Amino acid sequence: MDLSSNLTFWQHSTQNTTPVVALKFGTNYVKVFKRFKVGDYAEFGTALTPDNTQGYALSLGLKELSSAAWQGQGAIMFTTSTGEFQLITQHTAGGILNGTTALSNNIRLSANAVRAYGAFTMNTTNAFGYDMAINGDAIFNKVVVKSYGNWPDFVFMENYNLRSLEELKSFITLNGHLPDVPSAEEVKEEGVDVYEMNKVLLQKVEELTLYLIQLQEQVNDLKDEK
Repeated sequence: MDLSSNLTFWQHSTQNTTPVVALKFGTNYVKVFKRFKVGDYAEFGTALTPDNTQGYALSLGLKELSSAAWQGQGAIMFTTSTGEFQLITQHTAGGILNGTTALSNNIRLSANAVRAYGAFTMNTTNAFGYDMAINGDAIFNKVVVKSYGNWPDFVFMENYNLRSLEELKSFITLNGHLPDVPSAEEVKEEGVDVYEMNKVLLQKVEELTLYLIQLQEQVNDLKDEK
């Protein structure tokens, strides 16, 4: 081991042979030169990555049976020839991880993307059935939610059934909230779907606009009667 300007691990093939560099850590790089074993089921080495590009591998709890074929229970980390970092896990002890057949639980990091295959959680171990679960606050400069339903311009269609103000008053008196708007109890229990909530709020604004138009027409009729 060399502790000068960088951290270097050397390896002897046998006790009396000249050592060769196996692993080197610098201030801005990590280099793996050959297989560096720590027990039978934890090893560094070169191997084919699951997407069939050449890269380096660090295996923890898995044993390489052949190129890109692994057995055991643990994780494999790759840095590919394209600069992408991949972390692949194998949960079945004794199972075979071979090529692209076990990509359901892995993370890939590249210069312009972070891709997680499976649920992503932060500050929690329970994703509650969602693809991402964050227990805490988040801040964004911009959020875009891709539409997956009808935007409520249907309110302005001639066949739209706009409740009368009397019907609206009766609904509010009976239910304590606007039609199509979730109640406080529902929000507390299920949370708020950002896209759906914005769609509902726009629908209410458009309905309010129609009510105002109706009231203005009634005002105009009263003026004409004078």
